[in-house]
Amino acid sequence: MPWHRGRGSGRPKVDVALEHKAQKQLKKGVGILKVAKTLGLGTGTVQRIKQEIEPVLSPTPRRHSRAGAATWLAPSNGAGRGGRWR
Repeated sequence: MPWHRGRGSGRPKVDVALEHKAQKQLKKGVGILKVAKTLGLGTGTVQRIKQEIEPVLSPTPRRHSRAGAATWLAPSNGAGRGGRWR
């Protein structure tokens, strides 16, 4: 028989009123650390709340030029002469 039968297992949930206060402050533009400190919440909790109110943006692929890649791939002293790679 599991020990948690009839009881909730895991960490207790944050009070709903505190979550709403955090959401209001985050929407105003207050930083995560400031919100966490003023409300007595953990920074991870505030990050979770912020993720829930902001839509998740899909990452956009970065565009690299071939010329830019060649500058850091080329050896500084020439190939075969023991040059260091940049």
